[in-house]
Amino acid sequence: MESQTQIDILLQYGIKKEVLDSLHQMDIDYLRDIQLRAVEKGLFNFVSFLISSPSGSGKTLIGELAAINTIFNLHKKSLYLVPLRALANEKYLYFNSTYKELSLNTLYCVGDQDISPKMLERSDLIIMTYEKFDSYLRINRESKWISEIATIIIDEIHIISDAKRGARLESLIVQIFQHLKSPQIIALSATIGNPEKIADWLRFLEEKYCKKGFECLIEEKRPIELQYSFIMTESKNKEILKITNQIIAQDGQILVFSNSRRDCELMAFELKASLVPKLIDINYLIRYHALKYSFDPSYISQTIQELIPYSVCFHHAGLNNAEKILIESLYQKKIIRLLMTTSTLSAGINTPARRSEERRVGKECRSRW
Repeated sequence: MESQTQIDILLQYGIKKEVLDSLHQMDIDYLRDIQLRAVEKGLFNFVSFLISSPSGSGKTLIGELAAINTIFNLHKKSLYLVPLRALANEKYLYFNSTYKELSLNTLYCVGDQDISPKMLERSDLIIMTYEKFDSYLRINRESKWISEIATIIIDEIHIISDAKRGARLESLIVQIFQHLKSPQIIALSATIGNPEKIADWLRFLEEKYCKKGFECLIEEKRPIELQYSFIMTESKNKEILKITNQIIAQDGQILVFSNSRRDCELMAFELKASLVPKLIDINYLIRYHALKYSFDPSYISQTIQELIPYSVCFHHAGLNNAEKILIESLYQKKIIRLLMTTSTLSAGINTPARRSEERRVGKECRSRW
């Protein structure tokens, strides 16, 4: 079994007690080996890192601790970069919830949002997609708020190998080193295929522009083993329905991945009427009707409003921001038990599914720690 160290050891490295108390309230009481190694190798002394480790191994907390240390101990800004709007929204909600007692000023900035310079200057932690910060850096690199950024977390850095988006992320990282004042970079990935090569490249940039130290931590062992299986069936929907009923009966949830938006929506409607109503208990109905009036229906399509009472819905890039936030929230609250989705929920988003199904192979479900 993996050894763990009490998280209180962070006090010896200068973490504020108030931050530690917030982590305890989230039931984070121990550090995993990779987290302790990062702290010992200079996480709080501005050393940059590439962390390559499986989902659930704790790499997200490493980036989080670096960001919080910069904000509360160095009184500088931290920037959290992610590849997807849905992931940006999740990080925003998480930081607001976890550190609300510390009055952390968190800003969520994606897409075509018009954020004033004053709001950016007042923010402690800014959460952006790669493309959003790239546009700011190209047009407003002399802005005061950019010069105050000291720590940058680059989540899902394996996107750098993507044929469509990789070149822009690579260019963005070079710009960050060139134009910011020796930032601490924390690059995170669960699926990067060549961490040593990426680490060599980041180390080269670090030595050329910053000279503050760089470490690469690679962990291959999973804290929780994944289980895969192949199911041969003549009716995909019947098999999914069978598995879904089993999972709901065990008080679980399920994700079904598809390669098209249309397929997601069609499958949701085909399966909604077949879900066994008795498996959705009265507590679900109470929670649904209580939540029903907490969002503005004018922003939510009639299609989605029709599906949710059946504990079924779909999620893809064609939804507006309000719809995505609602669906992700309802899924995390277990109001939605069966969720059809494209790859928008496959990149690090906290989707607490017990099972995930895909046309040919079950995909990995991400967990927060």
